[in-house]
Amino acid sequence: MKTGDWARDPEGLYRHSRGGVITVARLAELGVPSMTCYRRCRPGKSWRRLLPGVLLLNSGEPTRRQLIDAALLYAGPDAVVTGATACRRQGLRALPDHPFRVHLLVPLEHKVGSSEHVTIERTIRQPQAVVFDGMPLAPLVRAVLDECRRLGSR
Repeated sequence: MKTGDWARDPEGLYRHSRGGVITVARLAELGVPSMTCYRRCRPGKSWRRLLPGVLLLNSGEPTRRQLIDAALLYAGPDAVVTGATACRRQGLRALPDHPFRVHLLVPLEHKVGSSEHVTIERTIRQPQAVVFDGMPLAPLVRAVLDECRRLGSR
């Protein structure tokens, strides 16, 4: 997109996103100035900031899928979803109730940290992702173990 074309074609921006979730860096590649991105995230404006550098292209409440996609964009291309979120996506239903968080595994050399609804765990044993519905998930056994390690009681 040429500079300024994005304003006349909001659907074009949406096509470049993951269900409405996109990074500020990607928007800049598409010609949207970063100051404009953050200005549109102010209260009462048309976009919403989900995580540092990650935006939702509408101002409504994000779905769980959008929150997961935002977490994956925030953590980088090698991130893998684990814990309760990965367990639920792979069909396990008997999980303890607790506030929604996305638990991600990233390679040890990544320097990204936890933020808001995202828990980042750096690991030297990065699992081979199981891709389910376009989402990289840790294998079920690893996801269950990662969730169990974070439980406060039996």
